[in-house]
Amino acid sequence: MPETATFTARGHEQILATHRNTLEFTKDTDLTSRGNCIVGVSSDFDSALLRKIASQCESFVMTIECNGIKDSVRGQINREFSHDSELVIRITDFKSKRTFGVRADKASIHLDRKLVEQMKKKDAVIRVKIECDS
Repeated sequence: MPETATFTARGHEQILATHRNTLEFTKDTDLTSRGNCIVGVSSDFDSALLRKIASQCESFVMTIECNGIKDSVRGQINREFSHDSELVIRITDFKSKRTFGVRADKASIHLDRKLVEQMKKKDAVIRVKIECDS
């Protein structure tokens, strides 16, 4: 049975979530308004576990929750994912070592705006779950 990855990230007042093609979680602790795809900072994801999931599954569902508001993103897994500090989901087919998912049904701009408003709170805890979507 394939594994499930769960991790947390922190909110940040500069989270805009306006990028039309990507969304990203980063282990960096800060961001600027140029990082308009970033939806969580100080992420504690386990890249080794994500690589394991990438080797076992074709597609994924990611559930994002903050202060009781949830949204989900589905896509296909990029088996070449290998980045230790950035996790990127893309609507397009573009792959890089930072790209965990491609052909996703949402980018950051498509996330529930009530969720994004919660993510903009500096002390917000964002909970993320990634599972195989068979």
